[in-house]
Amino acid sequence: MNPLQQLSPTSLTRLVEEVRLMKSYPNAVLVTSGHSRYGLKSQAEVARDAAISLGVPYNKIKIITTPDNTFTEIQSFTQKIGNDVSVIPVSDALHLPRIHFLDHQYPRLKTYYATTNYQIKEGQNRM
Repeated sequence: MNPLQQLSPTSLTRLVEEVRLMKSYPNAVLVTSGHSRYGLKSQAEVARDAAISLGVPYNKIKIITTPDNTFTEIQSFTQKIGNDVSVIPVSDALHLPRIHFLDHQYPRLKTYYATTNYQIKEGQNRM
């Protein structure tokens, strides 16, 4: 199956934004993350393969296959990449508040946020 077809619509939207940003920052490296369930290919590997199918060179991608939540994802990132770098986390607008602690937890990271998948809810729990 084509790796783009293996991504959820939400993940695909994030990946497209990441690839768009990479075109604006030619020295950027794409970091994909996410663990594997049930012994299948990890989310990080699927996203890497999808990015390659969109034209991102293999050597411009790093993967982190162990995180299963936002907190461990950020910890793993800083351990593998470092915490004295510029980073553009791409996340859903709804999830952005939970990654804003980067500014306080890792003050040496130069963080610029990119949001995707905006949703407007009408009433309680309705789209």
